Amino acid sequence: MLQNQIRFQQLLLTIWEAPAAQAVVESSHPIDQTLSYIHEHYAQSLSLADLANKAGLTPRYYTELFKKNVGKSPIEYLTGYRMDQAKKLLWDSKKRLREVAQLVGYEDEFYFSRRFKQQVGVSPTVFVKMSQRQIAPVTFQYTEYLMALGIKPVGAQEDQVSHMREQLRLQEASDIISLSKACPDLIKPLQPSFILTDYPKDCAAFSSIAPTCALSWTDDDVFGHLQQIADLFGQKDKALLWFKQHEQKVQKTKRYVDARIGKEETVSILNVRPAHTFAYGVRNLGHVLYKSLKLTPPPIIQDNIKRDPNFWAVPVQEHQLNAYAADWLFVHIFDDDLSRAHFQALTQRKEWQSIPAVQKGQVVLLGPVWFAYDPLSLDAQLDEAIQLLEQQKTS
Repeated sequence: MLQNQIRFQQLLLTIWEAPAAQAVVESSHPIDQTLSYIHEHYAQSLSLADLANKAGLTPRYYTELFKKNVGKSPIEYLTGYRMDQAKKLLWDSKKRLREVAQLVGYEDEFYFSRRFKQQVGVSPTVFVKMSQRQIAPVTFQYTEYLMALGIKPVGAQEDQVSHMREQLRLQEASDIISLSKACPDLIKPLQPSFILTDYPKDCAAFSSIAPTCALSWTDDDVFGHLQQIADLFGQKDKALLWFKQHEQKVQKTKRYVDARIGKEETVSILNVRPAHTFAYGVRNLGHVLYKSLKLTPPPIIQDNIKRDPNFWAVPVQEHQLNAYAADWLFVHIFDDDLSRAHFQALTQRKEWQSIPAVQKGQVVLLGPVWFAYDPLSLDAQLDEAIQLLEQQKTS
């Protein structure tokens, strides 16, 4: 009985020490090793157990460490890497689909096709057709994204074409056909090579006109959408160039803004419409101020961002203005008489007058370009941020 008790205690000690020993593995070295292994052996049959064994870790702990370092699970990364290689083969070679599938680790070409469409948004067959024709897409929601990648659509949503012509002053947008609605009868005469939309339900109606892909607008932020579109059209290099140039502009603007707005100061962003007021998070109006320039939101917005890293906006009642008070207030007003009248009424309320930004004279009115959420508009917003703060300083 004593010997059994000793064995039992030894067993408990072994179980307790095993995870404790693994918990000290904080280095990314095992992950770097398996990343290199994936890049060299992606065409082979690889399982989670194989990769974990290569790293010398249990599958569960390996997955946890991989996600911490890479941002996705090992199998998600492997699948994505295989699809990137498949796109290169489909785009640059004349290999048959079955051969491409086998070269990237899939024995079953039908399973490969399903996974490819899940990852890329279109089937391998459609992807090949896209590579064989001059890209002349029609798009809804993603016009400026295509333009940032050097792809000019033949037709696009009316308000986006107007925005590029009037706010961004893009000469290249002058001959893009404005489409008042996503209607097959309007699209078909343009003879597009591809249709890019943000509504999956559009695919069935448009696919008889041209290959169609739907990217959900709410599933990602502006950078994620640009990356997906670049992958779809084989423009990764142009996307990387845009990201690099944009980051340089961010750093230049941040140096100026940091000299004007103290680290301890909070910044609130309001959008005033005819009958509603919204406080913004990190999408649209808030992307440049909160994400790029890393200004500090008021606590109530910080809480929303913690719950939802892609937090958009929340409606604000007039009596709630104090809850969104901050040292600086950036205000965007819709360009119509009712919205302007609404804003004037807000400024007369005692809740508005008690906001620290109002009392300090640190209220900045944002121009129309700030309401757009796309790569070209983010660049324009960075340029305007310096101008607005300079005007506010001298006023």
